Amino acid sequence: MQELVANNYDVYAMAPDFSPAIKKEIIENKIIPIDIDLSRTSTNPFNFIIEFFKLVIKLCKIRPNSTLCYFAKAVVVGNLAALFSGVKNRSTIIEGLGSSQYLINNNNLYKYIFNYLYRMSLFKSRNIFFTNKEDEKYFLINSISTLENTFYIGGIGVDLSFWICSRDQKNTKVITFIMSTRLLRSKGVLVYLKAAEIIKKDHAEVKFILLGGVDDNPDSLSLDDLQYFIQNNIVEYLGDVNNVKEITCGADVFVLPSYYGEGVPRSIQEAMSCSMPVITTDWTGCRDTVDNYVNGILIPVKDIQSLCLAMDYYIINRKKIKEHGDKSRAFAEENYDAYKKARDIEKRITLFYKDK
Repeated sequence: MQELVANNYDVYAMAPDFSPAIKKEIIENKIIPIDIDLSRTSTNPFNFIIEFFKLVIKLCKIRPNSTLCYFAKAVVVGNLAALFSGVKNRSTIIEGLGSSQYLINNNNLYKYIFNYLYRMSLFKSRNIFFTNKEDEKYFLINSISTLENTFYIGGIGVDLSFWICSRDQKNTKVITFIMSTRLLRSKGVLVYLKAAEIIKKDHAEVKFILLGGVDDNPDSLSLDDLQYFIQNNIVEYLGDVNNVKEITCGADVFVLPSYYGEGVPRSIQEAMSCSMPVITTDWTGCRDTVDNYVNGILIPVKDIQSLCLAMDYYIINRKKIKEHGDKSRAFAEENYDAYKKARDIEKRITLFYKDK
């Protein structure tokens, strides 16, 4: 959005959950925030219709020349509303399929409905940006997108100048593993906690940190699910915090044993930018971040024993933490520069006006 503002475009940001701090930052960047009604998890078709028409009304008032939608529900509702409002230059970022990925693979009816909705909402879209190759392939094979409007961008990127740590921030005496995520089962939170319990039996000094809050997703864990691990000093649970970078910089190895429909996990991109080795799953989006035993370790999904072995590797081979962490930073600098990604997307969106 900042790239568009810098090129003298009027930019509006629509979202259902602006925090006061985010709204203030948006305004300071000369972007106009607009609150919308859009439930992230509701599947009620009547709510969908109401949300759709409310969004159409807002778009008709603004009369934008272009739209850019991302996040699962906003892609469908937002693009349909933009299409209905007469917006010709419509773009979308597909940042993973989320919980739909499991249902697509295991429920033919759900797959049919998903394909139909996305095919309809992305009809004649000018740009569809994908953060991983597997989602791009799925959309092409199922005729949701075409070769003409499909573009692979990799991870959406992070601010490399912000997500950077100095070595003196690390605790050199105690190895610390950290996981930062919404508390979803499919993010592998319980896999992480159970592996931590096993490791603690032989390495009581090793520290495990968990960041992130309870979600309104049906797949979310509750705080009660964490109590055993907290009360037995297996994990230090910090919840939602404002100083994620500071805490991350004090840890050594980042862990995300996800089997969620990831794009390219932003938390991994942040950890890699902070020069951390990454243990993650050989899974959509996650596998794109790790060159095995070069900047981290890939493990099978839902495999607690493999996660324990990967953690043991860094406990035993402590020098590999810095070596793999440096490789992570180099990889992030080459692939996860958010400003470069923004420029690439901005060029594709504004090409519409140059082609006219």
